[in-house]
Amino acid sequence: MPREDLRRMLEAARHAPSATNQQPWHFVVVQDRGLLQQMAQAVEHKFCSLLERSEKVGAPRRMEAYLRYLRRFSTFFAQAPVTIAVLQKDYDLVDLNAIELILGQQHDPSPHGVAAAVENLLLAAHALGYGACWTHGPLVARNELERLLGVARPWRLFAMVPVGLPAESPPARPRKPLEEIVTFLP
Repeated sequence: MPREDLRRMLEAARHAPSATNQQPWHFVVVQDRGLLQQMAQAVEHKFCSLLERSEKVGAPRRMEAYLRYLRRFSTFFAQAPVTIAVLQKDYDLVDLNAIELILGQQHDPSPHGVAAAVENLLLAAHALGYGACWTHGPLVARNELERLLGVARPWRLFAMVPVGLPAESPPARPRKPLEEIVTFLP
């Protein structure tokens, strides 16, 4: 994949909005086949241990089925020519514990900005003719992936986005009708 195309995608991501313009994101572009395979193996190993544990504790069958379903979609990133690991750090202008104490709830706007950056990245990839996918399944092995990627605090893995030329162009997935998802108030 041309580096200029990657730069254009990342440039779009960097222009996402974030609370007080903190830009709490960092992108790790992984192209090394060996590293991608190690990452996929870490995710596969984690799913195997989760499935073993679910059997031992007698988890509901639907939980085991969900883990098996999620497992199928959690290692394909290793087949992409590029996978972008998206990192996040917490909002750092205030003490989040103090906010929680005052509001009675957690209030960290960082994930919203990072999500906007991922969306911009996906839109730019599509505009350039690439296929890309926002994945969260691999995060079952977050600690292992962060170790492999050299991620250090205050950063943590937020998502992974495999990018490549699409093998097919499937039809658009159905969307709920606007009337079902919008309420207009007078």
